[in-house]
Amino acid sequence: MLPLLWLRWKQIQGTANYWLRLVDYDTRDKDVMNRAYGLYLLGFMAWWTVAMWAIAAGFIATIGGALPATARQGVLAVAPTVVFIGQTILIMLKLHSSPYKLSLPDIAYVGGSPVQRAVPVTIGFFGDVVLPMVLGIVIISFMAVALNVRLGTVGEVQAAMRSALAVIPVITLTWAIAWLIGLARMVVPGARRWSALWLAPVVLLPLPFVAPGIVAWPGNMLASILVGEAVDLSGMAPVLLAAAAVIALVSFMGNRVNMIDVTDESLIHAQMREISNLLLIAPGAYARARSQIHAVTFKPVLRLPNAEGLAMLVARSALTYLRSPLDVLKLLFAVALVQGGLAMLAYGLPGLLIIVWLYAVAVAPTASLIKVFSADADDPFMRQFLPMDSLRLLLADAAVPMALVVLASAVLWLLQPVPAATGVLGLVLIGILTLLLALCRGASLLRLTSMRAHVSYRVLAVIGLGVTLGAGLLMGGILAAVVVGVFVIAIFASLIAAA
Repeated sequence: MLPLLWLRWKQIQGTANYWLRLVDYDTRDKDVMNRAYGLYLLGFMAWWTVAMWAIAAGFIATIGGALPATARQGVLAVAPTVVFIGQTILIMLKLHSSPYKLSLPDIAYVGGSPVQRAVPVTIGFFGDVVLPMVLGIVIISFMAVALNVRLGTVGEVQAAMRSALAVIPVITLTWAIAWLIGLARMVVPGARRWSALWLAPVVLLPLPFVAPGIVAWPGNMLASILVGEAVDLSGMAPVLLAAAAVIALVSFMGNRVNMIDVTDESLIHAQMREISNLLLIAPGAYARARSQIHAVTFKPVLRLPNAEGLAMLVARSALTYLRSPLDVLKLLFAVALVQGGLAMLAYGLPGLLIIVWLYAVAVAPTASLIKVFSADADDPFMRQFLPMDSLRLLLADAAVPMALVVLASAVLWLLQPVPAATGVLGLVLIGILTLLLALCRGASLLRLTSMRAHVSYRVLAVIGLGVTLGAGLLMGGILAAVVVGVFVIAIFASLIAAA
């Protein structure tokens, strides 16, 4: 175990050194002044983190003060189901390929060494759970602040700390279950040949409605602490014990996996990790490299049907998404954004929430809406053989994912207890918000205006979606957002058509 921990430490140190050199700190320099500067950076980052959390918590508390009295009961009712759906999606992702991924140094050292397989698998599990745990702690602590404004500043901080501690065993249990099922696929003979096996967890989705007491108890306990009903963390003890037991099973199962199979399913991950710096420097080049590696690694399935004109483009788009089900799964981010914007208008939520919503719009990974159009826009040689303007091409390429987002959002919306008129307007707004997301994504890939300039997606999204939702919040309803949204779509469509 010690050599593997040392290998992980050297990898982390190498990555940290790359970024710390930007602030003139070298982790390999053992000079006293350099080490003192490192301590200063550590203290400064700790202070900065606490300060930024306090500032953000103050803003969130302002929003929480304007939330309706029913918000806490809504969280209690919805949170367990949301947690279970998230757990199911995570299981699907871990079933799609090996949950334990090897980098190129790991393949050279771990893959061929006579080490007990449970050791690297267990270390890999804890490494995989760190990032979601940090993000979960931050998000849950902010939610606790918003839902416990009535307790005052001290009560808010205490509720945030309790919620942050409570979410740790829930996330650990969630990742442990997903890893256990994913590793079982690598152990059971012939399971890797079942290409559709990762879709099997879909049958679990009705369980929160059939047996809520059995599958939703971690979410119920977390929700009760989040809204301040439970001030004692002892209720999380069963979750913690269950997480420890499942982690032990992960180690047991990890000792039986075939490292050759793990290495085989880690090749794309290892190759992309070597060029991961491109993700920030040149995201377009990174995406093209990823698609090319994926294309040469996996054999394509199905064939393009006989079609002409726009029908051919729509069929090509549908085939692309059938060959890449993970891109379909990523459309859930767009569904969540559409539902969030619609809920703000339908239920009269605080207007300040639009800032949080627009931030989510700007950073959420919704590029899967225009995956096909992105390939067309990036390849000018092939683009010249498509005799149509950019707007028609974008609408044809994005028709299938937009239809899926609209359908999923409409189903969720129709389950809400709203008046008939509000329900109809909500369905129209769902289509407008979905189309705006696709137009903003597509426009960011083209040269717009008479100066032929690229405009960032974040700028386009904040302007287009912000104006649409802001009009509804200021003018008091979904109808205003629908009217303004139509005008915004017309402007964006004319810019794209002229590009």
